[in-house]
Amino acid sequence: MLIGICRNLASSPCVALVLCVALVAGCATRVPHPATHRSEGSMPLAELAARVADNPRDADAHLALAQAWDRLARTAPQAEQYRSLASAGYESALRFAPNDALANLLAGQREFAAARFERAQELFANAVLAAPDDATTLLAFASASYRAGDVPFARLAAERASQLAPNRVEPRRLAVLAAAAHGD
Repeated sequence: MLIGICRNLASSPCVALVLCVALVAGCATRVPHPATHRSEGSMPLAELAARVADNPRDADAHLALAQAWDRLARTAPQAEQYRSLASAGYESALRFAPNDALANLLAGQREFAAARFERAQELFANAVLAAPDDATTLLAFASASYRAGDVPFARLAAERASQLAPNRVEPRRLAVLAAAAHGD
């Protein structure tokens, strides 16, 4: 039912270069907040699976099904099985829509939860490219960068997130941690 996992997204050096430019320049593109992008994940699971089966190249269908699997993983006894299905669904959605902010953000959250920080960093970088003015996405990228040991990017992203959301404590806290880790 789900298409296989595709790991051939943008190369890390390219993503890093474009992300750096996006963070420093603050890109002019305005994209809706990823969390409000779509809410189809609330449909019944059977309906979502049928939608994927009817149109296997529909990235939104794969994303909605992955979100449903992710919700099940939080409550069901077979959580690991559902987490695997959610991960495969996010990767399938990314195969057909590699620049989708929400798909990258959710796939990155799944990878971060599994302690695969470098992969999470790459996915969050793609989400930042799609939504450069979203503080939550920047904070996710900063967190994954910090955990992956990429302190300069963690600091840069946390400082940008702090500018975008001056009332939030998390970006400032992470920027201070990254600065300390960098020796500043």
